Amino acid sequence: MPRPKLIRSSTLPYHVRSRSNNREWFYIPKEQLWRVFAHVLEKTCEKYSLRVHLFVLLDNHFHMIVSTPKANLGDCMRYLNREVSKSVGTISGRTNRIFGCRYQRSLLDSERYLRNAVKYVCRNPVSAGLSTRVDNYEFSTLPWTLGRRKKLFSLSEEPKWILGEIVSDPKKSLEWLNTDYHPMQKELIRLGLRRQTCRWSSNSRFRNWVTTLD
Repeated sequence: MPRPKLIRSSTLPYHVRSRSNNREWFYIPKEQLWRVFAHVLEKTCEKYSLRVHLFVLLDNHFHMIVSTPKANLGDCMRYLNREVSKSVGTISGRTNRIFGCRYQRSLLDSERYLRNAVKYVCRNPVSAGLSTRVDNYEFSTLPWTLGRRKKLFSLSEEPKWILGEIVSDPKKSLEWLNTDYHPMQKELIRLGLRRQTCRWSSNSRFRNWVTTLD
């Protein structure tokens, strides 16, 4: 089945995910990999005008919420994954591919979808058992938004309605972000973010949960 054509947007944000080959670890210490991503993301922002709103690195994949003012997500991701692969290969001595299948992306065309994508991404380390709270996870840019750690690359504070809200009312925002979804809600979001444009399923077994996602 052919890959769906990329929906290009210069105004709407995307959720982006990319996974390592065979779901293995990226072959170098996570602290070192975090610095590699920080360096390459900074270069990607400079070269392609990518705007990174949120970035979270896990053991074998990463999630991002990004915008592309030049409607060039494909160029951004080709450069990002290629340059990260080169750096990881050089450091680890591996010659095989670093990333597995092509990156996944989902256009977030409403406040509702963006808000839940942000929460889903922030909660990934908690769901994976890597942290007890979203704001304690070391390999996330959320602590940068909260002003708790120094930024290692340019982080866009747009859109103000969600990231600005975290800055202006961190207590309320963190309470919401640290409140887990019902498992069926989480599955609803996971499947929605696999679509070209994020949409909650109208399947009857999910219908009762749609209105609770805000």
